[in-house]
Amino acid sequence: MPGAGGKEMSAPVIDGNEAEAGHIISTTIGGKNGEPKQTVSYMAERVVGTGSFGTVFQAKCLETGETVAIKKVLQDKRYKNRELQLMRTMDHPNIVSLKHCFFSTTSRDEVFLNLVMEYVPETIHRVLKHYDNLHQSMPLIYVKLYTYQIFRGLAYMHMVTGVCHRDLKPQNVLVDPLTHQVKICDFGSAKMLVRGEANISYICSRFYRAPELIFGATEYTTSIDIWSAGCILAELLLGQPLFPGESAVDQLVEIIKVLGTPTREEIRCMNPNYNDFRFPQIKAHPWHKVFHKRMPPEAIDLASRLLQYSPSLRCNALEALTHPFFDELRQPNVHLPNGRPLPPLFNFKQELSGASVELINRLIPDYMKKQMNLQFVQQQSVVGNRTLYFQNRSRIIIKDMKFVILWVILFGLSASMVGASDSLLSPKGVNYEVAALMSMKGKMIDEYHVLDGWDINSVDPCTWNMVACSYEGFVISLEMASTRLAGTLSPSIGNLGHLRTLLLQNNELSGPIPAEIGKLAELETLDLSGNQFVGEIPGSLGSLTRLSYLRLNKNKLSGHIPGPVANLTGLSFLDVSFNNLSGASPKIRAKDYRITGNNYLCTSSSSLSCTNVPQVANESNSQKKVDNRHHWIISVTLGVTCTFLASIIVLVCGIHWYRSRLICTSYVQQDYEFNVGHLKRFTFRELQVATGNFSSNNILGQGGFGVVYKGCLLNRSLVAVKRLKDPNLSGEVQFQTELEMISLALHRNLLRLYGFCLTSDERLLVYPYMPNGSVADRLRDSGRGTPILDWNRRMYIALGAARGLLYLHEQCNPKIIHRDVKAANILLDENFEAVVGDFGLAKLLDPRDSHVTTAVRGTVGHIAPEYLSTGQSSEKTDVFGFGILLLELITGQKALDAGNGQVQKGMILDLVRTLYEEKRLQILIDRDLKGCYDEVELEKAVELALLCTRAHPTSRPKMSEVMKVLEGITGQPCNVDDTQTGSTQQCDAGAFSFYRSYSDARDGSSFVIEAMELSGPR
Repeated sequence: MPGAGGKEMSAPVIDGNEAEAGHIISTTIGGKNGEPKQTVSYMAERVVGTGSFGTVFQAKCLETGETVAIKKVLQDKRYKNRELQLMRTMDHPNIVSLKHCFFSTTSRDEVFLNLVMEYVPETIHRVLKHYDNLHQSMPLIYVKLYTYQIFRGLAYMHMVTGVCHRDLKPQNVLVDPLTHQVKICDFGSAKMLVRGEANISYICSRFYRAPELIFGATEYTTSIDIWSAGCILAELLLGQPLFPGESAVDQLVEIIKVLGTPTREEIRCMNPNYNDFRFPQIKAHPWHKVFHKRMPPEAIDLASRLLQYSPSLRCNALEALTHPFFDELRQPNVHLPNGRPLPPLFNFKQELSGASVELINRLIPDYMKKQMNLQFVQQQSVVGNRTLYFQNRSRIIIKDMKFVILWVILFGLSASMVGASDSLLSPKGVNYEVAALMSMKGKMIDEYHVLDGWDINSVDPCTWNMVACSYEGFVISLEMASTRLAGTLSPSIGNLGHLRTLLLQNNELSGPIPAEIGKLAELETLDLSGNQFVGEIPGSLGSLTRLSYLRLNKNKLSGHIPGPVANLTGLSFLDVSFNNLSGASPKIRAKDYRITGNNYLCTSSSSLSCTNVPQVANESNSQKKVDNRHHWIISVTLGVTCTFLASIIVLVCGIHWYRSRLICTSYVQQDYEFNVGHLKRFTFRELQVATGNFSSNNILGQGGFGVVYKGCLLNRSLVAVKRLKDPNLSGEVQFQTELEMISLALHRNLLRLYGFCLTSDERLLVYPYMPNGSVADRLRDSGRGTPILDWNRRMYIALGAARGLLYLHEQCNPKIIHRDVKAANILLDENFEAVVGDFGLAKLLDPRDSHVTTAVRGTVGHIAPEYLSTGQSSEKTDVFGFGILLLELITGQKALDAGNGQVQKGMILDLVRTLYEEKRLQILIDRDLKGCYDEVELEKAVELALLCTRAHPTSRPKMSEVMKVLEGITGQPCNVDDTQTGSTQQCDAGAFSFYRSYSDARDGSSFVIEAMELSGPR
């Protein structure tokens, strides 16, 4: 039997493959290297697990009486017995051990690989269910013990063998109920990861899938196991999964609820090839509110370090083992609640061969060092550079001379905080990062005690809340968003020379932004938005050449946009909106930027004259200069103001009356101040200019919800602007919430919402412009010089529309019911791919009228009968509308005026039912197709449409079932001169306007890849 690398597997082959109780399997082991051969017989006792891999059953060795677990796997040549090869390389107390293996065959010539492993009776999953049935929480000592052993196993796998498990979950973690020793099992998905080698992203089980996998990353690292371990830790603490979700999108929504919306930089860290950064802006939920109040802060801190968006910021398995959460396990007299000793926890092997002295000191308690005869290893070869070597030595000296060093630290900090806390601390000082962070803490007002873990006596800040460090021990990330911190930001932050990420958004910090931030040469992400910072934007930020993400919006910053900041060529995103900036805006080189909401900031497109714009005084200037300038302005303008005051009052009244009669009165619409994540918030003026003051010449269509206009933005991009009727003026908060919900729908067959505008009496939605119009346009206007939709393309359009609706029904959370599925709402992009439009608008607005006079959402001819009679809608309402859409694609006729001269016009559904019963489907087909269609496919499509339009909703199929039928219909274009078998019709060349056939355009079943909804969203 061929194995990995083409080598022969040294395992016997036997006949029979039953796992029924009482069945006996005999095999031969040994016989190599002079070992005697011996026969081993196993009697199957019971099945303990099943899955797509095969079956795991409990068996007893008849010769020794030993109980084993046998995993029976159907051989697949593609995997080349990878699980067997990996298990043979691993030997660790916390990894299930492989005893031997053998192959077995069946009467159908199927070959199964049987892996004989040690038997461990329980899983953490079943232990959790046990405590849940008792309505109890798992004792904290067990949480620590189980999690610690998981990280021990991962440390060995990742650092010694290079294996990534890729499916770590409670079901795959075994536990002995007596000794409480934990063993990781099931390596069917495991793989040795090679840098630069692509891997599949659809890996790992739901609830425990790392976010980079959801974002489609293929070059991931072993940090995906760290994320899964963090999810297991959270589940042990909570008693339930932290990130539940049946689909990838559901899980991503749950992750965003806790971690907040990932930044662009975080998304790039997860998947550099993911380019769509438009997500609703949701604040991170404080970690201490995720768990109950009595939860130890060390447990919360460890979970927060494991569950980071950026894989590089997650601590590795060995670092996790040193966390203070596990300090109880390092005490000399700790026992299990049943009085038994703890299982072996410190018998490390090769995994310590790359660890620093400091890490070993934190990992192994002193009493164990004596037992293991382990002293400080001064010749650690892993110290990569001389600086790190001396840093480690200095920390050992600090420990030996603690009373001297702590006195120096306390004295230095006292002097710096009291006398000169705003000055930079010398980076040559001992523990300068601790001093810098403590200075920051001293300047902040921490009412909610989120900084209580920042200890002045700590030598290493890497264990503090919201602080992340590099492998060398330098502080590289401060993530302190939405923690309600007040006070000011200390200039000592400039002393954190290795800092890469600084997140302080959505707090209450005030005062100026320290210019010393410009000294952070490695800074890549800076977010100070949503605070109360004043003064000018420091020009020193322009020296941050590695900066790619800068947000200073929603503060009280004044003055100009510094030229060095505007000239940063590496910036991917710059946001200085909603401040008090003034003057002329320089040319900004960032790929994407926001500067709106600064009333006195002039741009090239602004109607303001920069020479007449009042300059907002810089708060850092002296009050004397401010007063002098104000006195001068008042002196000059006082006389003019008094002279024209009466005239102005009269003119204002007249202008107000006059403007009320002009269309242009909306120029002065006041825009509401809220943002919805990634959605661009337009001013009413911007959309007015883009649409030519909503000119009738730019109308693309009209409906019950409003009028759609074609628009051209200042950047020359084309958009479709929907101006909503009946804007329900009192519901701006609900409007925002629904916008966020709809904007989460990311699918290539759904029309993406690009932006919006909300004023006191206007609501507008902005979508990408679809150059090929709607399906209705193409079906009705085929004789006006536009290409004809051939049969294959029509079926492909139906498939695309079904995919979009399936996503709305089964992937969105909460789900969205379209309620108006029709040809006019199925748009066609530049590649003639179907894009479902107007989804979710019924949730935004309750209309008083619709396209045709009905009291419910929808269009007559497309409305399901139960919805029309009761007003109650469901997913089956959309299925009915889809059936009518499919008939429109087949016949080319509207739902209400179907007929082509051979039959009387009327309801399309009645017509189709009649002709289907009479076996005259050829009369139905659109004449524009000129006989070029497949009769078998036509019959299947009509049958599907009739199923979708059954009177009772429970009799209609689900969209998932509709998808399967459509994916089974294969459209093959025929050549001009070809004659179809069994048919005398010939294809006219004009019927083929597109290069790709339906079968060529298909990208595979949507059921193959669960996370396809995140690929290529609009």
